[in-house]
Amino acid sequence: PPENIAHYALLDENKQRVVGRYLSDLKYITTPIIVNDKIVGYLAVSKRDSLVDGYELDFLQQQTNYLWFIALAAVLLTLMVTFLLSRHLVSPVKQIANGMHRLTQGNYETKLTLERKDELGQLSEDFNTLAFTLAKDEQVRKRWLANISHELRTPMSILLGELEAMLLGIREPNAKNISSANDEALHLKRLIDDLHMLNSAELGGMHYTMQPTDMALLLNTIEQKYQVLLEQHNIKIYLLNSAKHITVQADKTRLLQLLDNILMNAVHYAQCTTISLTANNISIKGQTYLELIIEDNGVGVDQSHLSHLFEYLYRVDSSRNRQEGGSGLGLSICQHIVKGHKGEIAAEKASLGGLAIIIRLPTI
Repeated sequence: PPENIAHYALLDENKQRVVGRYLSDLKYITTPIIVNDKIVGYLAVSKRDSLVDGYELDFLQQQTNYLWFIALAAVLLTLMVTFLLSRHLVSPVKQIANGMHRLTQGNYETKLTLERKDELGQLSEDFNTLAFTLAKDEQVRKRWLANISHELRTPMSILLGELEAMLLGIREPNAKNISSANDEALHLKRLIDDLHMLNSAELGGMHYTMQPTDMALLLNTIEQKYQVLLEQHNIKIYLLNSAKHITVQADKTRLLQLLDNILMNAVHYAQCTTISLTANNISIKGQTYLELIIEDNGVGVDQSHLSHLFEYLYRVDSSRNRQEGGSGLGLSICQHIVKGHKGEIAAEKASLGGLAIIIRLPTI
């Protein structure tokens, strides 16, 4: 065999070659051959001084090739996983960033469609909720500005027109014409006062003097107060108080203002003949509430308008007739008063056929 290959030889008991290559210039490792506890010969294998002297070189070369192949495969696999992972993470982030950029430009109709179950999916849902809220607030703001300008312009135009007519001699400056102009000025003043009250409520400027208030006495006061006024309008009021000795922490003046607004709405705009004021004691999630239900048998309100009744300057009458629809601020003020007492207010269809206003106030 070639010189760099190991040499093998069989020796007798005196270490003399029997068969094989047994060279004097090589060193051998001998292994005794024992038969019946007697050494009958030896197996000799030549030693190698370095790895290059045998098949180890081929083995190392093969292992080196394998390592290069494994390294290349690992690099390719890493690049592929990195690309897919970056695409999985960066793509939704770019969509969210682009959506935020569109929001900053006032495009509140932007909506993301990321069907994911991870944190980025939750972020996209929160983004869509934010965009929807901003779009809704923008619509409310535009309607608010349009309504405010209309409400202020209408009485001002009428007032200026009547004054100008009297100055030009078209109308006589008598008590009747001056009274008509004064009515428009008073309406304008009431509207400005209501706007100021709402603004104060939004800024936390509507103050409350909270003290224990017996609601039975308060409701009896309301019934007596409106008895004469309602009789003049051919309206009967019924007080059904099943919540005796109920006390709430409230500002009595604000509660009277709250009930005044609701009852006066019923008197002037509901076209009703009966008003029912019901007081009940209810429990919701361990908290006791006084529930007031004020309902009438008037014309009522369509279901589509019920959820908007407490919005600023919202009126069911699309023609915006102030004599029939009011200024649209009374129920907004009512909502602020109820929230100031940590309560809830809602509008529903009345069992009598008209409109029902439901108020819940936490009791002591």
